[in-house]
Amino acid sequence: MLLPDQVFPPDYHDLLQLRLDTLTKIRGSLQSMQACLAFYKNNPVDFISDWVSTVDPRNAGVPGMTVTMPFYLFERQREMILFLKACLDGEANGLVEKSRDIGATWACCAFAVWLWRFWEGSSIGFGSRKQDLVDRIGDMDSIFEKIRSIIRALPPEFKPVGFNDHDHMHFMRIINPENGSTITGESGDDIGRGGRKRIVVPPLRSSAAICIRH
Repeated sequence: MLLPDQVFPPDYHDLLQLRLDTLTKIRGSLQSMQACLAFYKNNPVDFISDWVSTVDPRNAGVPGMTVTMPFYLFERQREMILFLKACLDGEANGLVEKSRDIGATWACCAFAVWLWRFWEGSSIGFGSRKQDLVDRIGDMDSIFEKIRSIIRALPPEFKPVGFNDHDHMHFMRIINPENGSTITGESGDDIGRGGRKRIVVPPLRSSAAICIRH
């Protein structure tokens, strides 16, 4: 459902309308819904661009801007998501190098939600030296509040069967009741050691390695 010619930045009004029109179509057909779920299982770029939303409090009160908006990936972000997917498939490995405010943390959060939603039994870990940077309820600067906002904004059709906020989104732990996948957080100096995680994402405030285990 990418916009023609991959225009960036997109017209967010047109993009929202496209999402609404697509939802209307798939809601009227169980076959279409099943086909969408099967397609998105192996296509994280499309899932993120089609259904994930981001939050930017800096847009509050700015004419023509909204705080919550569709996460329409620009080219470099798409390359990052495809790189993560290639690592997941055992086809690549490497290092993510980033500057501030290019959406790398949001991209990792969105990728984690995609993996949590579609890959049965996945375990994704996020970490930082300080607990408040990993999870602080109500603080959009923390990683888990970003993840919660992504999941809450998904259309009901794309949330796991049986999922609800109260039972499945806890402090530094988010559970998929349909397939057993989890997203968990940790803090300190030994992030990712000793546990069994499919992906471990360290703080993305500078160049960072993302560990994906096979």
